[in-house]
Amino acid sequence: MFLELLRAAQLAGGSVVLGGNAGLMANTLAEAGHKVLLGSVHDEHIKSLLHQGVNLTESGPSATIRAGEAEGLYHLILEYPKGATIFGFTAPRANRMIFVRDHLNARLESLASFHSSLEAFEPDVTVVSGLHLLSGLPFEVQERQLKTVVAGLTKLAATVPLHLELASIADPRLMALVVHNIFPYVDSVGLNEQELNATIIALQAALGPGVTPSDPRGISSALQALHTIFDSFHFPAWSAHFLTRIHFHSLAFHAVAQRNDILGRNRWSEAGSAALEGARTASVRACGTDGTVQAQDVDLLFQQQMIPVVVANERFSVNMEAPVTAFELTSTPGMGFAVAPVAVCKKPTRTVGLGDAISAAGLVRHIKLTH
Repeated sequence: MFLELLRAAQLAGGSVVLGGNAGLMANTLAEAGHKVLLGSVHDEHIKSLLHQGVNLTESGPSATIRAGEAEGLYHLILEYPKGATIFGFTAPRANRMIFVRDHLNARLESLASFHSSLEAFEPDVTVVSGLHLLSGLPFEVQERQLKTVVAGLTKLAATVPLHLELASIADPRLMALVVHNIFPYVDSVGLNEQELNATIIALQAALGPGVTPSDPRGISSALQALHTIFDSFHFPAWSAHFLTRIHFHSLAFHAVAQRNDILGRNRWSEAGSAALEGARTASVRACGTDGTVQAQDVDLLFQQQMIPVVVANERFSVNMEAPVTAFELTSTPGMGFAVAPVAVCKKPTRTVGLGDAISAAGLVRHIKLTH
């Protein structure tokens, strides 16, 4: 069926653009002036879509793509605008549906060459993504592949922060595997409201209602969820990396949570700057502009200016008319949050790939300010 859908999309004149979490984040980082090393299954067409600042590992088509599997490099995306009617249902907002049959990247065949190239590359940050592609595989295969990922992570330098970029995982068992096996080995995580709710479920934590993007209570729920994730992962003796940063992004607002590391140091500076840059990137990319957004083209989803929030039984207010609101917990010195409202594009030209660009933009701010 996937091949039939692919042929239909090609006959319908569908556009071909770079996709995949890793590729999109690589291009965003390279566009910001950074040199990037990308470990990914690729062919010549994918190489042509990458920014010139992106360097690919040695793993190439002859080594990774088996006969009849080249079509797996394509992810099919159906984007539709707000108000579109499909099978009698009307879309409440612009969104997309994604079809994937990517056995190539699920085999993690580019992982070994990527790790072997890292030492010479001397990165400022390492990004892990694409774990959602393990969905659909037998549980024992998922376990084995994640153990391979962890084995690679434990070999990386402790001085280089590790960022995990999540994507939608509908399989709760796979999500639990990722949360319990990968989170303890990374310093930073990027996720949206769906992935945040799935993480909380995997942790078997009770937070009440989930995160609703345009509901004022959603900010309080999101921040409390981020605090719960921090509270669920203490600093393990067996890992050189500690979860000290979470970048949450939703349609209406972004939040960056930070805490000090085991030595009491703040590894990530300027949480507000990262949240603000992520929110700006969401508006610019969704509206398809060259860097500026006109006021008449966007809207704020929150109707009230001051939003009360409660985190760890402490009360704060978030000003949704300010570019960013930042505060720290008095009960936990070194743990803080920054919230930025998003100017939501009224007629977005794209919805897919925004999360990857957002997380990469936030990392760029932290990389610049930290170094």
